[in-house]
Amino acid sequence: ELIKKNPNITRVEVSRALGISKRTVSRYLSEFRKDGGFIFKTQADIQAELKKKRLIVLKRLLNHHPEYSRAMLARTVDVHIRTLLKYLAELGRL
Repeated sequence: ELIKKNPNITRVEVSRALGISKRTVSRYLSEFRKDGGFIFKTQADIQAELKKKRLIVLKRLLNHHPEYSRAMLARTVDVHIRTLLKYLAELGRL
């Protein structure tokens, strides 16, 4: 029920709300997944999706606004300049 109401709830929050350990929450979720329950996104999954979206936006910006400085691109994509440089390298646009 907690997860249905708040799909972004963390294991820590579930453990506190139910008064059980994080390890027990993890075990229950693991068993639930094995039984065909819904799949939870890990932090790594969420970060990968966010990166993918940012790369798409960055590609569009580079194509439509070649005059944008690196600082402007970083602000627009909402990343640190170092991260922007990594993204540009991945896109072969460095």
